[in-house]
Amino acid sequence: MSTVPNNLLHYPKINLPTFDGNIKNWLCFWGQFQAMEKGSSADELIKSFPPGSENYEKIVKQLQLRYGREELLVEVCIRDLLSIVLLKKKSQKTSLRKLYDQLETKLRALESLGVTKDKYAAMVYPLVESALPDETLKAWEQFRTAHRRVKEEPSEESTSCSS
Repeated sequence: MSTVPNNLLHYPKINLPTFDGNIKNWLCFWGQFQAMEKGSSADELIKSFPPGSENYEKIVKQLQLRYGREELLVEVCIRDLLSIVLLKKKSQKTSLRKLYDQLETKLRALESLGVTKDKYAAMVYPLVESALPDETLKAWEQFRTAHRRVKEEPSEESTSCSS
């Protein structure tokens, strides 16, 4: 039986993101199930259980109860959306692409929490529109108006009579 000397096995060091106990970071953390940051409230919660595999499910349940409450996570996402819009209004330096990326991130988080587009659209769209530069908002309104007309106009096929 041959053995490989320990000094020949080199695994790359994996740097895992840590959870700092901030509710805003919970979804990302939980999706990846990362290591706890030393000294954080999450770390303290974990340390409050005696070491052992029998406590794993209890620890997970406690972490979910503290940080994984969906209604609280939805509120945090909505506040973040509002914050993005308010910051954009104060500072016109943010590019449209960056604004889009930030908004998409928050909207995906809402959808992962079960908040569908039809539930958030009526509230979020006006917020987002208020963050757009005037010329972009005008172009957006023109696009929406034209798009509505196309949807409302009957097609030639549906209006023509077949003989």
